[in-house]
Amino acid sequence: MTKNEKEALFTEEYHRLFRRIFGYIILRMQSKHDAEDITSDIFIKGYTKIEQYDPEHGTIEQWLMGIAKHHLIDYWRSQKNHINIDDITITDSESTNKMTQKMDAKHATEILSANLTSEQHLLLTLRHIDEYSHKEIASFLGKSEEAVRKAVSRLEHTIRERFPHLIHDIV
Repeated sequence: MTKNEKEALFTEEYHRLFRRIFGYIILRMQSKHDAEDITSDIFIKGYTKIEQYDPEHGTIEQWLMGIAKHHLIDYWRSQKNHINIDDITITDSESTNKMTQKMDAKHATEILSANLTSEQHLLLTLRHIDEYSHKEIASFLGKSEEAVRKAVSRLEHTIRERFPHLIHDIV
């Protein structure tokens, strides 16, 4: 497939791919504005690197989704201003329990996300929303499988202690 044919395919599939990529990103972000920016960045990166797309290794959607996953990981790594989960205390657990009983895993994750570091948010999303194995997460992050396993275990333990009312929705 020539570069022109790849560009034509990219253009033809843009609207369908945009909905899929944006849907993937918005489920993992706290801000719609950030999700829109990241989605735009992904499409710009995809279009400028279209010559790297090889149809023999998968569909253009799979290729672009790979770019999206890596871009999102890079975004989370770059974020610095997060509240540490260890600094959070819940004062009214009864009213919090009533409220969160009505939420699904995504909403519970959004609540936690506001209280997690970027690495904790990334681990929670990759492990419990995207359902990647420890080995796959280690590969994404360039860490050992054991380091990821321990980090996920510590995060789950912290969530159980600090947010017991969310535990059934997340871990």
